[in-house]
Amino acid sequence: MPAPLHPRSGWTGLLLAGGLSKRMGRDKAALPTSDRSGQTLFEDALGKLRSCCAQVIVLGGEQHPETRDPEILFLADREKAAGPL
Repeated sequence: MPAPLHPRSGWTGLLLAGGLSKRMGRDKAALPTSDRSGQTLFEDALGKLRSCCAQVIVLGGEQHPETRDPEILFLADREKAAGPL
């Protein structure tokens, strides 16, 4: 049986955060989580990725002030607000 992976063992986590959330009618990333932790969906997803990935890349969207962390790489959409397409 293979040994379990150690958290942050060289994995890279990708968080898709582009697009305008048109169908939702508001920014999905800013919605609160259902667990009443006070976190947004974006913060929750980012925290989960950081707990198990050595590097986190946020694709699309803009860097939020609370995510100013040298370990997080933000890559802007080629076409602003077009999403990952």
